[in-house]
Amino acid sequence: MFFDFVGILQRDAPPMSVAGEPIVGAAKHQQQQQQQQAQPAGQPPQPPDFDVEQTTQLMAAQLIAQFKVTEALIKALPQEAAPPAAHSDRIRALQQEHAEVSAQLDAAAREAEEQLAELQRLFAVLAGQRLRDAQNGLVLPPLPPAG
Repeated sequence: MFFDFVGILQRDAPPMSVAGEPIVGAAKHQQQQQQQQAQPAGQPPQPPDFDVEQTTQLMAAQLIAQFKVTEALIKALPQEAAPPAAHSDRIRALQQEHAEVSAQLDAAAREAEEQLAELQRLFAVLAGQRLRDAQNGLVLPPLPPAG
């Protein structure tokens, strides 16, 4: 964010002297301003000049807000460094929990696949019966929409 803001200021801000030296490109900037002011009446208005002061204040406020958010996130991190043995124990516990949850997920997926296969079998039976009824001349009302 900071580097983006610096780039915007470098690109859009008018040239300024730091120590009183002559400004390179100042004549070009003045010509652009004069051309914008001497614009014919029938053309759409040109965008206003870049307001350095207002833009820098807005960017500073955004940087401060982002800094506060970052600081809050850093403060939310655990402060105590645990010994390596505690990290190893925590990793083992998480791996065990992962294995248990994975087994539950696999079981649920198998059950869902079995239910899907049963539904597809029942649908095939129903569709076959409706087709036989239609071939035998029995007209049945359409099935209600699913839902």
